[in-house]
Amino acid sequence: MSDRKLQAIGFRSIGSNVLVDSSVVIHNAQHISLGSNVRIDAFAMLLAGQEGVTIGSHVHIAPGSRISGTSAPVRFGDFSGVSGGVAIYTASDDYRHGHLTNPTVPVEYRSLRVGAITLEKHAIVGANSVLLPGVVLGLGSSVGALTLVNSSVPEGAIVSGNPMRKLGERDVGNLWKLEEQLLAETTDPGV
Repeated sequence: MSDRKLQAIGFRSIGSNVLVDSSVVIHNAQHISLGSNVRIDAFAMLLAGQEGVTIGSHVHIAPGSRISGTSAPVRFGDFSGVSGGVAIYTASDDYRHGHLTNPTVPVEYRSLRVGAITLEKHAIVGANSVLLPGVVLGLGSSVGALTLVNSSVPEGAIVSGNPMRKLGERDVGNLWKLEEQLLAETTDPGV
């Protein structure tokens, strides 16, 4: 999309060097903030509620990803990102105890698990993973492809699988060093 089209969408705020494919579905743009150097690829969905979706700078949202922040906030820290087909949900029906389910049913007949989702700086999520309500991905954490994330991931942890398990650690110190180097080389004040 051109800069003019992006401005016309009515985002809460938008930085510089933002690339959004024309096929991206955007709901409640007035509650979505985009930093600088953001790329949102084809067929992604950004759905925001009153509490909003905040996307930092140097963030990539790959094709077919679904960010559903309709019930609680979603926050992407700088240098974070999600690979293709990732699904992020701030609400999920609780199927226990015989409650009715789905958004066509009035809330008093449902039991919902609701919680914010946060990807701290440098957190990354592999293809087709699912993040459930209330999850925080710590600084520099990494989620492998096809992982069901139903609990928070500590700083620097590398996790994968269903059930999710820790496989190793990322070098968070090096991430900081490389970020500092990149930002020192960048002349764009919007970064």
